[in-house]
Amino acid sequence: MALSGFDHSVQWHEFRPVSQRPEGISEDAQMRTRTVAFRFGTQQPRGQDCRVISATVSIAVDGGRSWVVDGRQSDGLLRHEQGHYDIVALGTRELYNRVLTLTAPRCPDINTLARQLQQQMQTQIDAADDRYDDRTNHGNNASVQQTWEARIRSAKQSATGTLADLPQ
Repeated sequence: MALSGFDHSVQWHEFRPVSQRPEGISEDAQMRTRTVAFRFGTQQPRGQDCRVISATVSIAVDGGRSWVVDGRQSDGLLRHEQGHYDIVALGTRELYNRVLTLTAPRCPDINTLARQLQQQMQTQIDAADDRYDDRTNHGNNASVQQTWEARIRSAKQSATGTLADLPQ
């Protein structure tokens, strides 16, 4: 069983430098992640429900889709982008833990349930990510940014921390 990428520290070299913001964008950087792997193994003992016996979920920075305006790199902006990554990491850990609990009468049903769960978690990740940018004003509201950083850190440090532990 493996969850990888959870504790990754985002670095500026993972961002593509651009000379100016894309049209209509007010931020100096955008970080995107990608799911490197989402696999699971199932087993169905005779006369019992099928269950997940192993899972692999991995995330990483998507360097091809992550960018920063050249010359605008700062520690504060990098911390903000780390927050985006950590929100994805929390959702990914939640997906991993929930997949490990899946059972169904037939193993093909587990595949369907896992894909539905993945979509649900992505919706929750997207909502938390949008809320993070809205509340912190893309990291420009220092006091709210600090609150989010503390809550994200606390949720990540707790084995039971989830996206629901983040500010609303």
